[in-house]
Amino acid sequence: MRPVLASATVVASVLGLTYAACSVYGTDLLGGGNDAGTDSGTADVADAGAPGCGHAKPPSRPTTDDPGGAETQLVAAATSVDFGLDAGASRSFDLDDQCTCPDKESCKPQAGAQPHCDDDAGRDNTGGPLLGKFVSLSPAFNFEGLNGRINEGANTLLFRVRHWNGLANDTSVELAIFLSRTTAPLDDAGTHPLPKHDGNDLWSVDSASLVGGIAPPYVPTYVDGNAYVSGGVVVGTLDFPLALGGAFSGTFISLSGARVLGQLDKRPTGYALKDARVVGRWGTRNLLTGMQVVTDPLNPGEFLCGNNPTYQTIKSEICKSADLTTVPQNDNSGAACDAMSLVLSFQSEPALLGPVALDNSDAGILAPCGVSYTDQCGQ
Repeated sequence: MRPVLASATVVASVLGLTYAACSVYGTDLLGGGNDAGTDSGTADVADAGAPGCGHAKPPSRPTTDDPGGAETQLVAAATSVDFGLDAGASRSFDLDDQCTCPDKESCKPQAGAQPHCDDDAGRDNTGGPLLGKFVSLSPAFNFEGLNGRINEGANTLLFRVRHWNGLANDTSVELAIFLSRTTAPLDDAGTHPLPKHDGNDLWSVDSASLVGGIAPPYVPTYVDGNAYVSGGVVVGTLDFPLALGGAFSGTFISLSGARVLGQLDKRPTGYALKDARVVGRWGTRNLLTGMQVVTDPLNPGEFLCGNNPTYQTIKSEICKSADLTTVPQNDNSGAACDAMSLVLSFQSEPALLGPVALDNSDAGILAPCGVSYTDQCGQ
């Protein structure tokens, strides 16, 4: 017989998932205007809110375009990803316009959850610390492997900015994100080249990132056609996909209503996004369902899904960590918390959009709980 209680106890111990009492921890407020900055290199603003509380937001849209300039387009490939497991809160934003503690939460937490207190600028970030606990539970959650695959020319994200005037302030630009699973072109053996980091690396475009045809000019699935540039920082709002590869098939991290921003950085080989940030809502259904490809570290031959006792313990802690609604419009409506706030940070370099690669993320997918399996808090 499987030691169910022992498994649950060990998992809880390994995860170390204890919740602090409701307290506001100190961070420096960013005041004033769009030139307020952080140590991240990209600006953000803490707007005045309730007494003792600000609302950390990206730089606001400029009121006018800078005069002059010329139509500019850039493509940048992510060279590294940081999941902000410990220090990510300082790079987050107030996603729900609520300063939880002393204010009430913007959604109904899972039964038994402790308050999800924001910092003194209202920043939300429950997902990063939770991911940090997963790393100690299973090597499948060692997300540094993703950076290794990026360096090898496999799995990255491509950021494209179009219709930019090339200057510090532009009231309307297009910001798009494409998934890429390999550099191009493939040789006769199907091997992809290593990146040369010279601005001319071709990265294939996953067909799942495109709407309609696969011939240029590419029409992106994930796009904000009304993004803007403020003080040299591009800012947009869009759904955000991240394919991790490795043990995971498909898009394991999918953030809804994410704020995407990065400093436009001119280099000898082209433009890149420096110190880019993505701050969004990671739906618990996406996270819980995606975990089924991970083997149970305590019960060999089983996977983290369904009635597996290890999974059920982890699921309970994930659901207790949910501090937002997946759909921003459901904030402060009495809806259940069904998403965690998450911060991702990126460095990038100039690159080129390559040919389309057909999406084969479901080919040979491992689905121990079934291809139609999904899970959600409350089920």
